[in-house]
Formats: sequence, structure tokens, C-alpha cells
Amino acid sequence: MTDTLPARPARATSATRPHHGHAPVDELEVPSSAGRAFTWLFVGYPLWWLLGVASVLPLAVAGVMALDLSRRRTILVPRGWSVWCLFLVWVLLGAFLLGVDAPGAVPGGLSGSRLLVFGYRVAWYVACTVALLWVYGTPSHSFSFRRISSCFAALFVVTTIGGVLGLLFASADFPSVVEALLPRSVAHKGFVQELVHPGLANVEDVLGRPESRPKAPFPFTNTWGSCLSLLLPFFLLSWWTHGKRWQRMATPVVLVTAAVPVAFSLNRGLWICLVAGALILVVAGAAHGRKQVLVRATALVVLGTVIVVASPLGGLVVDRLHNPHSNSRRHNLAVESVRSVAQGSPIVGFGTTRDVQGNFFSIAGGSTPDCPACGSPPLGTQGQIWLVVFSQGLVGLAIFAGFFAITFRRSWRSHTEIELVTTVVLVFFAIQVFVYDTLGLPLFVVITTMAAFGRAQRESGADPVRRTLEQFTDRVRAGFVPLVALMLIGAVAGVLVSRSRPVEYAAETDVLLPHSSMYLPAVEPPHSNAQNDVTVDSVATTADADRVLRAVAATPGALPVDRLRGHVAVKAAPNSRVLELTVLGDRPGPVARSVSALARQIIDTGHVDLLRRRNSALAEAPPNSYPYQAALRMDTSPGTVLRVSSPVRIPADVNKYGVAGLSIGLLLGAGLIGLRPDLLRRPRLRRVRAYHA
Repeated sequence: MTDTLPARPARATSATRPHHGHAPVDELEVPSSAGRAFTWLFVGYPLWWLLGVASVLPLAVAGVMALDLSRRRTILVPRGWSVWCLFLVWVLLGAFLLGVDAPGAVPGGLSGSRLLVFGYRVAWYVACTVALLWVYGTPSHSFSFRRISSCFAALFVVTTIGGVLGLLFASADFPSVVEALLPRSVAHKGFVQELVHPGLANVEDVLGRPESRPKAPFPFTNTWGSCLSLLLPFFLLSWWTHGKRWQRMATPVVLVTAAVPVAFSLNRGLWICLVAGALILVVAGAAHGRKQVLVRATALVVLGTVIVVASPLGGLVVDRLHNPHSNSRRHNLAVESVRSVAQGSPIVGFGTTRDVQGNFFSIAGGSTPDCPACGSPPLGTQGQIWLVVFSQGLVGLAIFAGFFAITFRRSWRSHTEIELVTTVVLVFFAIQVFVYDTLGLPLFVVITTMAAFGRAQRESGADPVRRTLEQFTDRVRAGFVPLVALMLIGAVAGVLVSRSRPVEYAAETDVLLPHSSMYLPAVEPPHSNAQNDVTVDSVATTADADRVLRAVAATPGALPVDRLRGHVAVKAAPNSRVLELTVLGDRPGPVARSVSALARQIIDTGHVDLLRRRNSALAEAPPNSYPYQAALRMDTSPGTVLRVSSPVRIPADVNKYGVAGLSIGLLLGAGLIGLRPDLLRRPRLRRVRAYHA
């Protein structure tokens, strides 16, 4: 929907009339509470971190901003506002999908923890929206861009100090004030613990040895790297370009100090951002003939190169590049997230993240106290773009990316300081969304930067169109009836589609595999084929084997082979030998008989394979060898059926199809409101003419 809203007829209002001899309300200096709250949020961040409220305090600051906005008679909205509002609606639609199971994820329906995480993320989106409106509508003489830069620069220095402390005192651990006051049962929950417990660093085995990765004053190392890079342009602008003499002199010292935790963080996303930022500064300085920018950018590049090459940090960087560590996991998680959404809910996603079934190496994989990293992160994590894809679908991703592209299209030429800073921040953000979960303070910083840039464009006349929230609501109000009608039609169509899908029944059974199958590789002779090792995963693959399906189909009353193929699902309880078999079909009786027959066939097939492998080991291994003795002691007993459930009818995904249809109607209505407002106003004009006639 376009943001160039039609001007309303000129009329005297309380916002345009003199207000007791003063300027209009929207031109008055902002109440000091909102400005002070923003300033103290960033300047006092170490204190909020120690108190345990740093992760939620921006939400409270947004509340102060919202209170100030409520006092204004005119609220200005930036370019791209309608796109952002559409994305917010997409986020809220996810509330209806929290109980929907996603392909490849652990089923479970709606839970309190899932609802809590969804509400927390919605709160952050709302906070960023309030900050966008407040900063954009606040005159520069009341809350200048330099003041914003100084606040962000202060947090950059704090982040640098936190990084150094994280390297020096990585094992330091202490509770926050809020953590000490909360009940122990609440404070030790994973989600709450991440928010309220201050930590200096994470000790991780990335290079084959324990390494301290700084994170203070943030919950995660990646958040530390994201904020450090996003705040760097403001630090350079506030301290090096416009700072006092002592700030200009201290800038190289701070940068050299920051280089140490930057290298030891082993954070490749941060490194890529810094290299990209340096290239942007060099190109901008050369393209616009800014000798000062070019000289300073070149100095930064030379200084960074010397620090990395001439110090032990260079070897650390090389080691990190030679140890990808999380590349495979990130790739698998991204692929599974996109695949799950593409198969299950491509238009609106699933509302929030889901736990992965097993891990990427075994269907029975999962974290343990001795190996927390053996589990996989939830689908929709390890990158903001994957969160948006999984939570809001592919259409939601297009809307999300379109909002930031609108600002980047106007800033990339970088003619002014604020345009250059905005371009650098948006490029950093575009890099980070693939590797960082930026929903939080990083997104708050990006949105604030975009709002300040839009305000500068408006005040300088580069963006002459004055958009107000009242105009926006008038446009939506004018198209309310067709919008709601299209949404209802879409929702009804989605429900009808869900009802028209074939009825399916599901029957489940649990099979306990013999314990010896987990350790068979140890009894194989040296020349054995490793691909023949018997594990939970190899046994699970037999469920789709042609010989097994044909044996199941031969059971009286079971489903035929063509109905079985592609309708058998196998999963396993984490860190167990229990296979959970599911058979889908259109009739309950054949489904129940098929799942029972499938369990028996898997047990019989596994038992035969175990006997064959034991006899092979006895025949090939020397009598006194360990494989021979182990084969003699090997348990070849078949598995056990633990449970067989009665067939249940799979309910139609009314929510998923209904919300998808509703969202399609919303898109059509939004396009109608934005592109053809004349169609919405003609009936009203006809009524007015008829009245005068």
C-alpha cells in the first residue's frame, strides 16, 4: 500500500490553531521524561544489566514514549509506515497458529511457554513501533540525531568494556538483583534465566579448546557482536567527528581495546560487518570527494589490519576461519526451517519457533547434561530472517524486507552524515539477519536510526510529503468495509478448503529396540562396512523399505503398498531406544492393522539382521579376539511393542487454512486501499451529490 496519502481538506483544528499563544503541540519541545528515559536507557545500561532488567527496560522506555505520543494531537508517520503496519498484523495473526504442529518439529500444541515467548516477541515489535513513531515525530531541536548518536556511543564504550571483562573474568558468575528477588522456581527457568542473569562470557569449545566468548552486558555472545557493530558508526560520529578533544584522542584507544574482544569473540558475523563498514566508508569518501571521510576510513582499515596481522589476534582469526564449527548446524537449521514452512504454512508461518524432532544426526538425538550442544536449536532461530520465515511465512518475510528496503533506497547514496550512518547500519543489519537473532536491542537501534533518518529527510525537504497517523486511519476507515469483506471471504474459503481435504486417521505404536543394537559397531571386524552399523536410525529406515511395506500389505485387512508408501512416519524419544511409529490412512480399521503389522515386521527384520551380523562376526573373527567374545555375549532378542494406540481422526487444520485465507484477503484489501482509493470514495461522493440534488 502506498504511503503518499491524499491531503485532507484544509480546516482549522486544535492542532493548527494557536495553543495559548505557543507553537502547535506537535512542534513543542518533547516532555523531558521521554528524552531522559531514552538517554538513561543507554547511558545507564551497565546498571540495568546488574539489576537484571536490561533485557526488558527498552519495553518500559517505549511505554514512556507511548505516553508522550498520546499527548500529541498530530502523530507523524514515516515513509513505509503502512508496510510496517501490515507486517505487525502478520505477526499478530501468528497467535492463531501457536497450536499448529509444524513438519519436522516436535508436536505438542499450545503451551504456556510458547505463548510467553510469542508475547515477548510481540512486545518487542510494539516497542520498536513506538520508538519509530516517537523519534520520527519529535523535532530535531528537541531530540537531535547527535543526542541519539551520543547515547549509542556511550553503549558502544560499555560494550567494549564488557568484552574486555568477559575475557579477563570469564568464569565470574553472580546473580542480578531481580534474579535474587524472584522465586527460585521462576528464576531458574531457561527463558527467564537468559533475561535476568548477568554473565560476562560464554565458554565454548569452538577451536577444539575452551574459549571465552564475551557477551556482557547482553544475554548472548551474538547479541554482543550485533550491538557492537551497529553502535560503531555512532561512536565514530559522536566521538571522532563531533566529539570533544579528549574524545577524539580517546577514540583510537577505544578502538584498539575493542579489537581484542572482537577477535576473541570468534564472531564471524561481526568480522564481516566490520569489513563491510570499512569498504562502505572508503567507497563513500571516494565517490563524494570527502577527503576527511576517506582519510579516516583508510586509517581505520590500516589500523585494523596492523592489529590483526602484527599481533596474536591474527592467528586466532585464521584458526576460527579454519574451524567452521556451527556452519553445518546453521545450514541444516535454515534448510529445515524453510522446508517446514514451505510444506506446512508458507503464507503466514507458525507464529513462533518450534523444537526440532531429534537432531540433525539422529532422530533420537537430544541434549544431555554432559552434552548440551547435542540438541538442535529450535526451528526459526540462529538468524532473524529464519525467525521471520518460520513465524510469519514467506509472505511475511517479503513484507518485513520491503520495509527496510524503502529506507535503504533513499539512503544508499550517502550524501549526508545521517544518510551514511543509516546506510552502514542497514547493511550491517542485512548481514546479521542471516546469523543473529536481532529481535531486541539490535532491532531497536536499527528502527531508531531509520526514524531519525526519515525525520531528517522530512525536515530538510527531501521528503516533502507530510504523513500523519490520522490520514492513515482515515484511509483504512474508508476502505474498512471492503477490507473486512475480503478478509471474511478469504477466511471462509480457507475453512472450506480445510473441510474439503480427505479425512485421515492415525494409529501409533511404540517399539523398544534391543539394547545391543546400539553397540553393534564395537563387535564388527575391522574390514566391516560402517554403513551397515545397526542404530536407531538404521532400524527406522526399514519402516520405508519396500520389503517391509510389502510384508505389511500382505497382512489381512492392512493398507495396500501404494497407500502405505509416504504415509508412514517414524520418530524416537530423545536419547532413547524407543521408536514411535505412525501410519496414516483414510479408514481406521486398516490403519490399526497396518501399524501393528509394521511394528512386528520391524522387530522381526531387526532380529534377523542381528542374528546374521552375530553369525558373521563369529565366522570371521578369531576365537580369542574381542569381537568374537562380544558376539557370543550379544543379546539378539527381538524388540518389544510397548504401546498400540487406537486410531484417531486427524482434525482439519482449520486455523492454518482459515488464517491463510484471511491473510490473502487482507493483502487484497490493503492493495485496494493503497492503490485505488478512488474506488473507496466514489460511493460516498454519489451519496453527497444525491443529497444536494
